[in-house]
Amino acid sequence: HLRSAIPQILPAREPQTEEQQRRGGGGGGGRRERAREYDRLSQAPTMGGGNGQKAKMARERNLEKAKGAKGSQLETNKKAMNIQCKVCMQTFMCTTSEVKCREHAEAKHPKTDVYQCFPHLKK
Repeated sequence: HLRSAIPQILPAREPQTEEQQRRGGGGGGGRRERAREYDRLSQAPTMGGGNGQKAKMARERNLEKAKGAKGSQLETNKKAMNIQCKVCMQTFMCTTSEVKCREHAEAKHPKTDVYQCFPHLKK
């Protein structure tokens, strides 16, 4: 397996001198030397990164965003409770619909008018 991959990655061998041929190779052309060079190149750091690098960066960004929204939601919820029944002084979220206000008025205050409980419903 290794032999077939080495020629694709490494440059071709340089021609040997007569002395190198006499000594039996030398000059960095042997199989062991080429295998070592292949190992060295395959362990070199690569540029950029793939989807793993992108995912890591996205996780770090999201972690920083999550740190900014620290604390309890209770204060925000209290600020949002700006609808109030004028009869019993019960507060409701600002997103409470007119139907829910009417249900409250009919269930808790059947003798009073809906508009007395929630004057903001008058148009």
